[in-house]
Amino acid sequence: MEEELIDIDLIRKFGKQKNIILIVITIVLVLILLINLRSVFTGKVISSATEQKSTLDKVKESRTLRVGYAIYPPYVDKNKTTGEPYGYSIDIVKELVAQMNVNVVFVEASWQTDISDLQSDKFDIFVGPLFNTIQRGEQIDYSEPYAYFSSVAAIVKKYDNRFQTIYDLNKKGIIIAVPQGWTSEEYASRYLSNATIKSFNGDSAIPAFSDVILGNSDVALADGPSAQQYLEQNPNQPVKALFLDKPIMIVPAGFGIKKGDFIWARFLDMSIENMRTDGTLQSIAKKYHLYSYDLKRDFVPQ
Repeated sequence: MEEELIDIDLIRKFGKQKNIILIVITIVLVLILLINLRSVFTGKVISSATEQKSTLDKVKESRTLRVGYAIYPPYVDKNKTTGEPYGYSIDIVKELVAQMNVNVVFVEASWQTDISDLQSDKFDIFVGPLFNTIQRGEQIDYSEPYAYFSSVAAIVKKYDNRFQTIYDLNKKGIIIAVPQGWTSEEYASRYLSNATIKSFNGDSAIPAFSDVILGNSDVALADGPSAQQYLEQNPNQPVKALFLDKPIMIVPAGFGIKKGDFIWARFLDMSIENMRTDGTLQSIAKKYHLYSYDLKRDFVPQ
């Protein structure tokens, strides 16, 4: 009987030790799990913070703003002697960097590669100005507009009276010439699908206009400023412009930036609004013969 009691005590003692061991193992496993989870979440936070670093922070650290541009006189043009860009949009950028106390590096792009170059980090901001459209808004973000444009105007032969409205172009057999990648191409593809659309590569609407003069296209579509400038600079060409007095579509235009950089976007919005309200934009505009519009604002006492 006594031996049986001893055996039972040993068993009970062993059982208690086994429970203690299991508890210790459990605690160790929990600690290991917590350490791993902490490492994972900390890594994610660090990685997320790195990925979300704003362009504004990068510009302030490097003391340099990289500015992409494409030719669009008088908003962006290039000095034939020095190669330096100038124009209304360029002056706005120069005012911005002066107040930020940083340097500026201009990077020439094209109207065919502006969005892809911006997405691939060839520059921090694109100035054109860039027309704000829904299609482009799926790929990049925009700043507050600093100008508004007639984005669709037509060039036709001087004695061609077939097109009284924009919808007269939407017919089979009508050939419409457009600059590739421009807002007018987007408009024609979407609203004038019955016509035949011919796209012309390059940073100018002139190839599309020339196709009308040569008789290969019935009409050329481009933005209002391009049509107006062409007529002013080529008064002897046998063409006229349509839809300038009553614009078909007005679009806002501003700087293009990479998608999702809200801090950078908010800073640019604030900067443009500040330049508008303190008269800077109006002062710069007086230097150039502009073809754009701006919103009329009235300030009243509160």
